[in-house]
Order: sequence, then structure tokens, then C-alpha cells
Amino acid sequence: TWGRRCDERERRKKQEVERLRREKETREKLASRIYAQQFLKNLENRVFGRLEDEGWFFDSVEREVETQFYPWLMGKMETEIDKRRSARKLVDDLLKAAVAKSQRSGK
Repeated sequence: TWGRRCDERERRKKQEVERLRREKETREKLASRIYAQQFLKNLENRVFGRLEDEGWFFDSVEREVETQFYPWLMGKMETEIDKRRSARKLVDDLLKAAVAKSQRSGK
């Protein structure tokens, strides 16, 4: 019976050692998984941020405004400014002519 008890103790020791080994392995796997998930999450955020900064993603409305509306608007403004500049020059020329005529006839 003493031999059986000794064998039983050895068997339980081995079981406990094996249980502790599996528990440690499980903790390490869990810690690795958590680390990997956090690393990948941060990596994903950094990659998408960088791609966005480099212009790989864009708002189609914003792009249309920048490439079509702004150039059209600037062209219209330039035309309007040219018209006003021409009108102002015409008025200035008329005023100069009127002042010159008035000075000639006033003398």
C-alpha cells in the first residue's frame, strides 16, 4: 500500500505540474493575443491615417468643388472684374475729357 500511495502522490504531482504548465501556456497565449490585437489596431489606425494624409481617400463632393466649381467660379469672377475695370477706365476717361473740356472752355 505504501508503494501505491507513493505512486499516487507522484501521479498527482505530475498532474499538478502539467496543470500549471497548461495554465501558464494559456496565460501566455492570451497575453500574446491581446498584444497582437492592440498592435494591429494601432497599426491599422496608423496605416489608414497615413493613406488619408497622402490623399488616397477623398470626398467626391470636395474633389468636384475643387476641380470644377472653383475654376468655373474664378473664371466668372475674373470676367466680372475685367468688365468692372473696363467700365471704371471708361468713366475715368470720360471724367478726364469732361474736366479737360471744362478747363479749356472756362479759360
